[in-house]
Amino acid sequence: MKIRISVWLFVIVMIISGCKTRMKTEYTGSSLNGAIVYSDDSVSLIRIIQSAQDFSVQHLVLSGELINRLSDLRDSVCSANIQRWIGMAKQRGINAVSLSHDLLSPDDDYPASVKLNDSLIAFSQKEFWTWLRNEYSDLLKHCNGADGFVVNMFNARNPLLLQYSVNNIAMLVDSVTTYLSAGLTKKVILRLNYSSPDERQMALKVLRSVSVSQLIVIEREVPGKSFLTFPVSEIASKIPFPVLIEFDCIHTNSGQGVLASIFPSVMLKRLRYYQTLSNVIGYMAMVDRPGSSGIIGTPASLNLYTLKAGWDDREAGVDKILDQYITTYYGLNAIPHLKPVFKSAVEIIQSSLYTLGIPSCVNSSFDFEHEPNYSVNIPGRWMDVPVVVIRHGVNKEFNYWSDVIQHLAPARYKMDNALMAKEVALVKRKRWVDSTSQINIEYLNYIVKEKNYAVQLSEEAMNKIVGAKQIIADSVAFATLYQMFYRTYLTTKLYRSAAKAYFGYRIYFSNETFRNPGLKATIAEGLTELRDVLAIMRIYPYKGIAGEYNWANDIVTGSEYYKKITRTGWAEYGPAMAIDDEY
Repeated sequence: MKIRISVWLFVIVMIISGCKTRMKTEYTGSSLNGAIVYSDDSVSLIRIIQSAQDFSVQHLVLSGELINRLSDLRDSVCSANIQRWIGMAKQRGINAVSLSHDLLSPDDDYPASVKLNDSLIAFSQKEFWTWLRNEYSDLLKHCNGADGFVVNMFNARNPLLLQYSVNNIAMLVDSVTTYLSAGLTKKVILRLNYSSPDERQMALKVLRSVSVSQLIVIEREVPGKSFLTFPVSEIASKIPFPVLIEFDCIHTNSGQGVLASIFPSVMLKRLRYYQTLSNVIGYMAMVDRPGSSGIIGTPASLNLYTLKAGWDDREAGVDKILDQYITTYYGLNAIPHLKPVFKSAVEIIQSSLYTLGIPSCVNSSFDFEHEPNYSVNIPGRWMDVPVVVIRHGVNKEFNYWSDVIQHLAPARYKMDNALMAKEVALVKRKRWVDSTSQINIEYLNYIVKEKNYAVQLSEEAMNKIVGAKQIIADSVAFATLYQMFYRTYLTTKLYRSAAKAYFGYRIYFSNETFRNPGLKATIAEGLTELRDVLAIMRIYPYKGIAGEYNWANDIVTGSEYYKKITRTGWAEYGPAMAIDDEY
């Protein structure tokens, strides 16, 4: 009884004191601000390494296509490439190079002797731990130049970890960390890569359960996937270890540097929040994606520059950082022309690649039909009060679920067997959505207003860029900037025209009472505009880098929408609609 009373007294004291996280260790080492690279594209990687000092990259993490799992090091080509990049990074003054891998590898990496009958790892057997130590020791012979490891706790491609208890995972973290840091003198950084609120809570429980003290944790700037409309991490302040915040500087779902993914205000606002947390010791910047990609040498490098400038000068605002960046890369006289352009990019992208706050793309590729964008990729999933105020010419408050998803999501995505019911069950329990089609003309009007706003802003940005042509001495820098924003301008027109046609078409066949001349005119207008912008996109020669996001594929998707609506019909919605013009 006394023990129970003591426990409750402790809980009450913690609540009264604000439950401040007790750190298990303090970090006193050198700066770990750095970059995470995914692509094995040599040109992109060389640019990153050669520009390291310009952007204060003191720590480089090799991952993705360079090394997906540690067993890749047994491949002589892979290990030789890794050693080459490590050597080049050290020559350019980068303090530390780490290799990324998963805490648990895919199932086929483990011998039968350390697995149970159901393929689970035999954590309770000594053979597993002996095998694990020997495996690390053997693999590191192939790459002894690495300074440390970034270990991914969760990986959507490998759900194996979720089959184990918090204690088992904590024991694995303890063992891997102890062996690598004490036995092999390698720095260990644990990267949280959760994709759901349940995984997030599990990760926090693991961190509170581990015994090791010499551990650094990477937490992403926003929970789950990287979207502009997502809130900041609510568990960063609760992590009982020194924390590096991972920022997506290429903006995976917002343009990837092919479009105008230039968001200094968003980057700085998030950075300033994390700088208020006592356990945050720095940041890691994701600077590329798989394939031929990367922000260095493009206007999107402003995102990385914002982190550097904002970290070095905690009083610097967006205006000061923009003045410095524009002066360095375009010249002092370009500031009046380019500052408003760079400031407007976030609203251009948010009102085109997003629709009333929810994403309308997949890794930046145009797609109104992607089911996760109506369920797991919703900002409201990570908010206690899932409410958003949409500006962009709309100027209205929406509940993400009962307003936006209820009206925009296709009926099949709201069924009891759909992804929403499985992954975001709370939405169904609260009856925020039903299983019927609720798209209507009111919401079509909101969407069109927002897309009109995007086109208008991008037109204004293009005019300002053209006005700066004679001022910017570096013709390559001007051309790169112009082409990025012209692609963005065409993309805003693609989203607007496709939205009119797609959502209008769905409304037309969902309810006969909506079939009026005004709706038909909107659909026809959208189809005509879609046909015209696709024709321009096809012949535009500067389609940008063809990495994970290939702008040319948006032309293919847009053409498929046009064909389904005008020729073949859309199986899930209705038959073809005839229009006067031929495609």
